[in-house]
Amino acid sequence: MPRPHTPAERERIRARLLEVGRDSFARAGLAKVSIAELARSAGIGKGSFYQFFESKEELFFAVHEHEEETFKAALARELEQAPSKRDAVRSLLLASATRLDEHPFLRQLLDPVTIRALTLRVAPERVAAHRRDDRAYFCELLRQWQRRCESLEGVCHSVIVASFRSDEVPFDHPLRQLEPTGHTVLEPLDSLAIRQMAESMAGQLPPDTIHNIDQIANGNPFLASAVLRGMVESAALVADDEGWRIDEARMRDIGSSRRAADFLARRVELLPHETREVLTIAAVVDKEFDVAVVTELARQCGIEDVLSALHEARRRQLLWARPSGFRFAFVHERIRQSLLERLSPERRRDLNLQAAEYLEKNHPDEVFHLAHFFAEAGVPRRAAGPALLAARMARGQHALADAERQYRIAERGSDEADAATRYEIALGLGDVLMLRGEYAEAERWFRQARDLAFDTMTSAECAAKVGELAFKRGDMKQACESLEEGLRLLGRGVSRTHWGLAWRLAGAIARQTLHSLFPKWFLGRRSLENSERVFLAIRLYCRLGYAYWFERGSAFTLWTQLAGMNLAELYPPTSELAQAYSEHAVAISMAPRWFSRGAYYAETSLAIRERFSDRWGRGQSLSFWGALLYSAARFEDCIDKCRESVRLLERTGDYWEMNIARYHIAACHYRLGHLAEAVREVQAIHESGVELGDAQATAISYDLWAKAAPSAVSLEAMESELERPRHDAQGTSQLLQGIGAKQLHGGEFQASAAAFGKAYQIATDAGVSNVWTAPVLAWRITSMRSWMESLEDLTPSRRNQIARSVRRELRRARWVAWWFPNERPHVLREAALSAAGAGRIRKALRLLEQSLDVARRQHAKYEYARSLVARGRIRRELDWPHAEAEWIDATNTLEAIESEVARTNPNGQDVPEATLSLADRFDTVLNAGRQIASELSRERIFASVLDAAQKLLRAELCHLWEVSDGVVSWDDDASAVDLRMESVESNVQTAIAARSAVAFDEHQPAATSDAVATTSVRSALCAPIIVHREIVACLYVAHYQVAGLFGEEEERLADFITTLAGAALENADNYSRLEKWNEELEAIVSARTADAEARADDLARSNEELEQFAYV
Repeated sequence: MPRPHTPAERERIRARLLEVGRDSFARAGLAKVSIAELARSAGIGKGSFYQFFESKEELFFAVHEHEEETFKAALARELEQAPSKRDAVRSLLLASATRLDEHPFLRQLLDPVTIRALTLRVAPERVAAHRRDDRAYFCELLRQWQRRCESLEGVCHSVIVASFRSDEVPFDHPLRQLEPTGHTVLEPLDSLAIRQMAESMAGQLPPDTIHNIDQIANGNPFLASAVLRGMVESAALVADDEGWRIDEARMRDIGSSRRAADFLARRVELLPHETREVLTIAAVVDKEFDVAVVTELARQCGIEDVLSALHEARRRQLLWARPSGFRFAFVHERIRQSLLERLSPERRRDLNLQAAEYLEKNHPDEVFHLAHFFAEAGVPRRAAGPALLAARMARGQHALADAERQYRIAERGSDEADAATRYEIALGLGDVLMLRGEYAEAERWFRQARDLAFDTMTSAECAAKVGELAFKRGDMKQACESLEEGLRLLGRGVSRTHWGLAWRLAGAIARQTLHSLFPKWFLGRRSLENSERVFLAIRLYCRLGYAYWFERGSAFTLWTQLAGMNLAELYPPTSELAQAYSEHAVAISMAPRWFSRGAYYAETSLAIRERFSDRWGRGQSLSFWGALLYSAARFEDCIDKCRESVRLLERTGDYWEMNIARYHIAACHYRLGHLAEAVREVQAIHESGVELGDAQATAISYDLWAKAAPSAVSLEAMESELERPRHDAQGTSQLLQGIGAKQLHGGEFQASAAAFGKAYQIATDAGVSNVWTAPVLAWRITSMRSWMESLEDLTPSRRNQIARSVRRELRRARWVAWWFPNERPHVLREAALSAAGAGRIRKALRLLEQSLDVARRQHAKYEYARSLVARGRIRRELDWPHAEAEWIDATNTLEAIESEVARTNPNGQDVPEATLSLADRFDTVLNAGRQIASELSRERIFASVLDAAQKLLRAELCHLWEVSDGVVSWDDDASAVDLRMESVESNVQTAIAARSAVAFDEHQPAATSDAVATTSVRSALCAPIIVHREIVACLYVAHYQVAGLFGEEEERLADFITTLAGAALENADNYSRLEKWNEELEAIVSARTADAEARADDLARSNEELEQFAYV
């Protein structure tokens, strides 16, 4: 029998097995690798292999989980690094295909034999947990893609479509938590669609049959199919030589049941008795079940009878069969529920008990199912043991919802359990609830665990959890007291005075120096056996360092952090050592000039977490590494680390750590000048803090929110938050910074300076000095300078007094800026403005150049723009050449950055700009109508109609055909409109018959040639033009690329255009007739005038002849 391994040896051997397994499986495949070969390559005996994995399939699955995490991280990096949306999609798809093809291990997952072996040998609950993780990952990838699309610039458009069945996705599922640009809910099928679906299955059906199907299915396609099959099975619908015939009596019986559940129950009743009994037993087992379990429960049937019954149900489309042939699943949950409703409570409990006892005897490792069946059987005491084991497994895999469910099952059956078991349940349930953000209920269970503690070890462990909960709720005083109590219970001293702190800190620094200088003498020398008490103390030191960071200041934090790290380094690498190293990395942020040391410890911490496949630990290490990068002004790198951290922490459910990572993302965006993105992040933090009751998250969110978008934050809300009882010096300081920034923006300069002064005093009194409290001095100087510049006093005494205060604060601020580089651009700019106010222009310009240089190197776009404005202001006041243009350019740059926030609504969403479909379209309608109405000729009216349709309906093609006596005059160009001319003619005739505009959605066929694809119409609209109640023309508009482009609004616009055209044509016709009448009248007048003139000429000649005759 192999000897037991120490914890350190187990960790080393497991890591070696994962490495050997990855190489062996990639080289030869799962089937050709033996356990003996794996054990020999790992340097252990074959018997020892089973201490780590139950089978080689279990090892394969563990390697797969580790490799998949690396694969997903690589895909996420491809997504983040793409310069544009189009490149992001291309890179993501190309990387997915390339990496999968080039990865020899992951290619094994394409082998169906390997998949079948994993399905049979790996625990179903583990596979289910892996699937849940995958779903959560892809939901988070969608969220990242949404944020990426919002932040990337360019004109490329990308669409991601996610679909699911509403009755199979819970309301708290991540898919329902996405915030899509558009959300489409498919309505139930209408009567026409139900008829078409039924006739596609059975051919022409009697109208009464269609009516009954429609009434029972209520628009559900699954139920419509089930109803039709049920009618045939019940002989209500009978096929004969003439088609389908209705049995009136049976159809009336079916028609009397209008509820889908009733109909499914009736369909189940029509099954043979043996099949119905087997399906009922299967329904009790699960939605997906194994034939062996059902056979064991159906004690009067053999496996052949069970398989025969299941295949009969499969033939009737009630079940699906898995590839193995021995696992089946119900087609729909409603079928299973219909079967369960037939069972009496007693029968249901008996079947659950039989299933539990069968699994207990044959598969005792299936603890999730064991706990479920015993609980459903009404024997919670027998469910408690398996439930507790299942809860531990789910907690280890960060499946928090499953862990909570199992802990509650265990709690219901723990009445007669011993104190240790009840303590474990209470503590575990409180821990899971805390991670899920249910802080109030978690406190109740921790209090119960504290009452059940039976020795100093368990009391200290409970004190650690109570302190962690208080910390996450923002009660730093309570957190410190609980964690200090836990250390005292373990015999570890805690410093309460500064003298005691100095002594302990000196000792911790000395020990760490020895560890750094002589690592072979001190590191990893102790055995992990019987070290639980020491490692609990390490965890308490680490958590106490968290609380001291916000409450007691740098010196206390450094002591606790070094004390925990010194202890952890005495043992081989563990999760506690990784935690201590990550905290040491962020502690270095108090001294950013030691950045290289902090980066080394952050990287080492992450490597240990990756070695143990610790997903939560990786997220925590990345978060603290991001904090270190932020303190060193490496903002882009910080965003990358923290985004990956958020992805991991969101999957494990630690909201506090996730909010810290989000805060650093927001802070980096603020420094980089991405104000809208910063506001989105802090709003998410604020909402999370309010929802969880996390006072700290709520407070720190106001700091950046008020600085990035002061007009979007309420001063009253911040002041109300400040009135809450707080024991968090850093959170209070940051909240006061937010208040000061809001007052500064509102012109309340004196009040703003007082708020910043109070923030500085609170942080100083508590000894809190870090990169998050460092900005307070620079902002206080800005407020005091603005106050001084706003004074209108005739005498300079008050201005001089403020100027002296500014110079005094500047001396402190320049020291802070030397220590914390993030503040250098701001402090140097304020020093320059102070020097300019004192008349030292050269010094002022030199300091401004330094400020610009630092901001440029940090890529701090916002600070750079502010320093540009300050330099332009000074040069402008001195009348330097081109100073006016320089100042205007700088002001425009700053306004462009700040306008990002102005383009967002209160929820941080981008406000769409008005387009032609909104306000601009109204003006276009008026202009188009005026143009059509003003034309007086038929040709010009038609030209104006086509122009208006092109502008208002956004069509790719506009055509107009004249109609005479109901006959369309197709011109020679008609065939160029669409290759399917018959559909165009049909659409035009439909519009003519309707005598109004009609929109059509002509979807392109799935398989077409390239030529057809380029000319096939996707959307069309036809509208007749009516003159004197007669249709004289028809307008046809179409789009080749977009389906469903024309709707009710476009139909109204088309009717508007054609109505105006009809009126204009009537007017043109009347005008034409009037012109003709005028011409005829003028002709008559001209003729009569000519006749009168002729008669006058004749009369004149007659008179002349008479005069001649008379003279003679």
